[in-house]
Amino acid sequence: TGWKKTEMKIILSSLFFYSVFLYGQSDFNLEDLNPNSETYGDIIGPDDYLGDLCIVFFGHEYWGACRSRFGFLNTVYNDLISMGIDDVGIIGVGKDEFNGTLDGMINGRTISWVEDIEDDGYPVWQDYDAVQRSTYFLDREGNLLYQFNLTTLDPDDPEDYSFFINMILDYRSNNGPGVIRVKDDYVTIQAAIENADNGDIILVEPGTYLENIDFLDKNITVASLLFSGYEDYSPDQTIIDGDNQGSVVTINNGQNQSTILLGFNIQNGNSAEFGGGILIEDSSPTIDRNIIQNNYAGSCGGAGGGIAIIGDSYPYIFGNKISNNTTSGDCDCDCYFGGGIYVD
Repeated sequence: TGWKKTEMKIILSSLFFYSVFLYGQSDFNLEDLNPNSETYGDIIGPDDYLGDLCIVFFGHEYWGACRSRFGFLNTVYNDLISMGIDDVGIIGVGKDEFNGTLDGMINGRTISWVEDIEDDGYPVWQDYDAVQRSTYFLDREGNLLYQFNLTTLDPDDPEDYSFFINMILDYRSNNGPGVIRVKDDYVTIQAAIENADNGDIILVEPGTYLENIDFLDKNITVASLLFSGYEDYSPDQTIIDGDNQGSVVTINNGQNQSTILLGFNIQNGNSAEFGGGILIEDSSPTIDRNIIQNNYAGSCGGAGGGIAIIGDSYPYIFGNKISNNTTSGDCDCDCYFGGGIYVD
């Protein structure tokens, strides 16, 4: 399979670079030179990410293979943020002799980039025994977890992306929030929700799931594996089909913005009152980049065929496609509202 193929490339890379495995890294302190980064102008290093998972990448600013891998890391970072993950930091380390080509490395990227100092003999590169595209995973205490060369991964290969982001999620789960995979760990999304703890991520592989899901009282992320770097990705690859048995998704126990629903096709919900596709009540979750279609609400009155937002709710809803949702019923009244979306 694709994962096994990528894993073998990682193993071969690790064997090749075995001589440079390190048993502890020194911290460094260099200025973040990326104007798009949140830490631009600050003196940063791995110790700034103690308590988080930290990834340190080495590359030459002018080299195309380094630029493409740094862009790959940037896309992965943005997708992690979309999943609600804010405890993974990435630092790129270059060399100041190549500062004249820096723009080509950082243009359009938001993660940090620092440059080691030639006059000092490039101590960071020396300390890490790094070569171009060496990549180091440091745990929450700053100790080395894993090291390999990112050259082994193809930035344009979805299988390599999937392997890499899953590796990050697994390392992050050490002394941190867990990751639950559907269908590897549980066959249904609802079973995964029932066994999740606050802060966990439920990662759903593509397919059709004939079920109605309820987030219960949990602040969690339920996401399909979303990769914004691939134009052919569409949420319709991961479908939650309500089979006309009620609201497809229910979030109604006071959840906050850290509760995320990301990257699904939500379809064939049927509620007698509110929210055929998604019912949000007294909660403020994040609903991000889903397709919400062919859902229905109504009997004698109804609202929010696609999404109903009722009670004390202030959700974050963006990047969704909402279409072909309806409200109707048997009663002759002005009591049907919001085919696509209804806000109480």
